[in-house]
Amino acid sequence: TKANNGVCLTILIHNNPELIVGACVHGLLADSGIIWMLQTDIPKQYPTLFALYSCKILKKIEANLPCKSLHNWTHKRNNTAVRWLEWLGFTFNAEQGDWLHFCKEIHQ
Repeated sequence: TKANNGVCLTILIHNNPELIVGACVHGLLADSGIIWMLQTDIPKQYPTLFALYSCKILKKIEANLPCKSLHNWTHKRNNTAVRWLEWLGFTFNAEQGDWLHFCKEIHQ
């Protein structure tokens, strides 16, 4: 679904929601968006398929969200998430306690 200030996608496999991902505009000027994801263990079961579709999903979010960048935080010990975010083109630009801030510029 798409709203004026956000995008949310649910991935169903055999009619079961296995992944929910989205982004919403953050801030009054809408210069940035916060991206988020909830998942089952589907990426571990199908890593190649997950990688392929995560690129497509990210492009869909970027195309439908009216902002210049996406960002959020991840736990620094979540090595899988850190590698995946880097692979998707996100960079890490801050650390606060056990958390890493990641961001990506959107080129529309």
